[in-house]
Amino acid sequence: MAWPYPDAIEVISKLAKQSAAIVGGDVFRNGERGLELTYDNWYVDQNKGSPWTEYVAKAAEIAMTYIETYHSRNKGEFWYSLVFIYDSEHAAKA
Repeated sequence: MAWPYPDAIEVISKLAKQSAAIVGGDVFRNGERGLELTYDNWYVDQNKGSPWTEYVAKAAEIAMTYIETYHSRNKGEFWYSLVFIYDSEHAAKA
């Protein structure tokens, strides 16, 4: 699933309000066969010992900044997929 700008910013905000951390994402562009991966992406690690709420806020800020910057530097129609997890999923993997 991917969203165009500015919808991706709105999705990030909603996910953060639900305590979901955006651990990373990928950028796509419209191509001849639909969405094509640009191979541009970002990833956010959680600092050991940092509270989940702090990680959620940091990850949302990094994702929004990445997308805002990408959008302003690369004019065109790009789509952004988001990789996110909830605290319970994170705890199960730890």
